[in-house]
Amino acid sequence: MPLQSPRLAVSTAYSAANYLPATLKTNKSGWIIEYYVENPLTQILSRKMIRLKRLLMRYPSKMEARRHINNIIVALNMKLSTGWNPYFVGEYARLYTPLPLFFQQYRQTIIIFYTLP
Repeated sequence: MPLQSPRLAVSTAYSAANYLPATLKTNKSGWIIEYYVENPLTQILSRKMIRLKRLLMRYPSKMEARRHINNIIVALNMKLSTGWNPYFVGEYARLYTPLPLFFQQYRQTIIIFYTLP
């Protein structure tokens, strides 16, 4: 029996949810906010990271920076819990329009086009 990678195990265990909450990770390379969100093309949870090196430089102490980062994490988790997905942001968001909605909008456009005098 082949061994599963931990990332695959995490993605299959939480396949019912569309995301895993954001957390703060600290390591030698710096601080990052890490969360997993479902990629609409592959239907698999993929990792998203926000690097915080520049944000850390703005604050005189790490305690103040951590307070601000905790606020960011809470806001990000709230957005994720309401259905926000970073793949639906930006100029390519319209590529993820569900097909039935696309056909409905297309029919309305055609009807408007043919009813014009």
